[in-house]
Amino acid sequence: MQELGITLTHDRGVNPVVDLFIENPEAVATSETIRRTDDGLWFVDRVTGPQSAMDALDEVYSTTDHGDRCVTAHDDCAGAWEYDVLERGPTNRTISTYATEPGACHTVLDIAASTLDSNVLFDTLRRGNRTEWRLLIQAEEELGELYEKLDDRVSSGVSLQFDRLQRPTDRSDGGVTTTGLPYEQRAALEAAVAAGYYETPRETHLSDLAAETEIPESTLRYRLRRAEAWLATEVFDASDPSERSPVNETELARTES
Repeated sequence: MQELGITLTHDRGVNPVVDLFIENPEAVATSETIRRTDDGLWFVDRVTGPQSAMDALDEVYSTTDHGDRCVTAHDDCAGAWEYDVLERGPTNRTISTYATEPGACHTVLDIAASTLDSNVLFDTLRRGNRTEWRLLIQAEEELGELYEKLDDRVSSGVSLQFDRLQRPTDRSDGGVTTTGLPYEQRAALEAAVAAGYYETPRETHLSDLAAETEIPESTLRYRLRRAEAWLATEVFDASDPSERSPVNETELARTES
């Protein structure tokens, strides 16, 4: 068994959905479901970010005919994809993407599945100008042909990077993904980690972090505590995840009032 990372880096103007993530660097999308069938390709992604980014995402999907998963130019995929919003919140979306004509354009999923002999599991992370694919390949295989096919089909304005991972990482269905957090809590946690708040000794104080993020200290403390509690529960609690939900900003305001 081996694991492979494939990163696509897009220039602005190549793909309208990627452009949205470039313009909204705090937005993050992770895959919840990826399926390849005889009839097509199906992705379900959870996206979190500022409300302005979610509104822009709705507009992109409703007004642009494109294949946001394609490694070829998105104009080649016109009419080949269907999009549905399965869940809608102020700072989150769950989006279904289905390729009705999978042969009309090429994705990492389609190229890898048709090139490799082994069964493959896929997941993705999208942020900024980068789309990261992670492939768990059932058996050891030579990957040169896969790289050549991807490199040959990638459109101009997209760069390709291969990372052969030393050992497979945890990717069970119960794995923790921070897109399960409300956007505000995830952003606070990311800022704290980046500033060294969780280092030993701490590299910053909560008051300094609050000033840097322009979030009231009491609100920042609350968001971090809620995020920490959620992460601990996700890691150690074996109960049904559907019975647990992070506290949202409405509950935060009610608690502080």
